[in-house]
Amino acid sequence: MPRIRMQSAAAMFVAVLLGGACARYHESSAGGEVISARDAAETVVLHVQNLGLNTVELRAIQDGRSRFIASVSPHDTSSILLDPLLFPTASLFIAAYAQAGVQRVVVGPLAAGRGDEIDLTVQEGLIGSRANVHR
Repeated sequence: MPRIRMQSAAAMFVAVLLGGACARYHESSAGGEVISARDAAETVVLHVQNLGLNTVELRAIQDGRSRFIASVSPHDTSSILLDPLLFPTASLFIAAYAQAGVQRVVVGPLAAGRGDEIDLTVQEGLIGSRANVHR
């Protein structure tokens, strides 16, 4: 009986450890949230389409500072409200990291202001990824 309890405790420990290790890829993600027109008008909306086979981590880079935006799963799309304190700007870069940072692409500089939208398409292998700003 004690052996079964030890195995159960070990299995629970491994499950908690793996769950915590994977949690960073789900920071700030709120599935199913609807972006209101009022919220979108107060900042910039980033529309991301990940065509790759790996989850990508997105970061906003401005004035030498890198800020986590979100993670987007493979073959998925997401719309994200960016921090309103970043805008207006003419020097925003967006970095996409895949395979735990082994692959990286940076797009920009992007000029955007409140009410604008950025369409980011992340290609497989990150080569050819592009971003467009529009109102």
